[in-house]
Amino acid sequence: MLRVVAETLQHRGTQGWLVGGTVRDRELGRFSPDLDVVVADDPKLVAAQVAARLQRPWFALSKHFDAYRVLGEGGHIDIAALRGGGLVADLELRDFTVNAMAVPVEGGEPVDPFGGMRHLRERTLAAVSDSVFDDDPLRLMRAARFCHVLGFRLGPGLDTLVRAKAGALVRSARERVLTEMSLTLEVGRAAEAVGLWHELGLLDPLLPELTRGTIPVPAAGASAAGAPARHARAHSMVEDTVATLRQIDSVLADIATWFPAQAEVLSERLSEHADGALSRPVAVRLAGLLRLLPPERSEAVCRRLRLPNSVAGFVRRAAEERAREWETATLRFGAADVPSEREVVSFLWRSAPWEPEVIIVGLGADLAACSDSEANQDREAVEGARASAGRLMERWAARASGIPRPPVSGDELMSTLDLAPGPLLGQVAREVQLAWESAEVDSAEDALAAARVFLAEARRAGASPGL
Repeated sequence: MLRVVAETLQHRGTQGWLVGGTVRDRELGRFSPDLDVVVADDPKLVAAQVAARLQRPWFALSKHFDAYRVLGEGGHIDIAALRGGGLVADLELRDFTVNAMAVPVEGGEPVDPFGGMRHLRERTLAAVSDSVFDDDPLRLMRAARFCHVLGFRLGPGLDTLVRAKAGALVRSARERVLTEMSLTLEVGRAAEAVGLWHELGLLDPLLPELTRGTIPVPAAGASAAGAPARHARAHSMVEDTVATLRQIDSVLADIATWFPAQAEVLSERLSEHADGALSRPVAVRLAGLLRLLPPERSEAVCRRLRLPNSVAGFVRRAAEERAREWETATLRFGAADVPSEREVVSFLWRSAPWEPEVIIVGLGADLAACSDSEANQDREAVEGARASAGRLMERWAARASGIPRPPVSGDELMSTLDLAPGPLLGQVAREVQLAWESAEVDSAEDALAAARVFLAEARRAGASPGL
């Protein structure tokens, strides 16, 4: 693709330069199939001619920046007009010195007016100008991403500037903020990423619900079946969240150890996108990030961040499971408290269609709760969490291949129990389905007997009970 761009520019008698991330990543030895090019010409005409020669589609990428994208076989070329009237003026408008370098499309020495090459060698992030964050507050998140993903450190004064300008992040378009969060979380080490956001003051404008919330001390004697209480003292939600994210990433990094029988199907599932551009591992990390919030509040945060509806539903399910376990202040299932088959099936029903992901988030939270530190774990509680999560995942995999229908239909329930269509019939049918999937009944007679017991209890209570 680059050769075609160079030939097109030569034919038009004009110049073009590779810029930005393309130059940076090449110098770092990072492969990228995408190219960023600026031209001293009409970028629309250049893009049209490049697309015609490649016989590939193209479209306007940004009218504001006069930029166009040509789609290639395995990547794309972004072609934009020079800003500011010249190459150095264009580079001066960029964010960091490592992104403010250019290389002629036809080859040649880099143009590096701000010392970007030296900063690359030093792995130092420096701003091109003091107005870097005033021009675009999203660059605050980008600075953190470059540190997390590329191993840069903030140069002298830049860390202070980030902290001073952190509040401006609220002015950034939420979709762009979500993109930066996703790109950062995609590489893993989510605990480190969140810790860095917190250290730089970015987590507060990003998620004030998290930074300003605390977890209270659970009621005395609330733990059951010997399971350790989740918290011994009130502390910041951020502390608990970071611990959970660290454990979630340890599970994601070693699926075969935690779920050996389901490793293949889980690995395949986790390689699929959750929704839109979000990968499933990123969705899992986002759920871990927001699970401590009350379900309604987590849902509001998802709307604010513009998360896709399906991923927002997953985040809420993870928060709801946390709220359920908080009612008794115990681990999901303590080492001495083996879940019943009814509890397992009910959990899977509540978590659908995100069952494996909710299990992974819950396991990460349980492992975090088992540890006073990474070197000091309650081994019995860890094994209990592993066994419970393994049972849930095993049951999910078995159900994924299909669930036999219960031995009695809705029509049979109506005729046998003298029920009319309506909510009560739905509750009875649901109870029969639950009893069937939980192996509490294995025949039509047993299913009808269970339905009669449930119906009698519902009528005595005078209301339709839930599960």
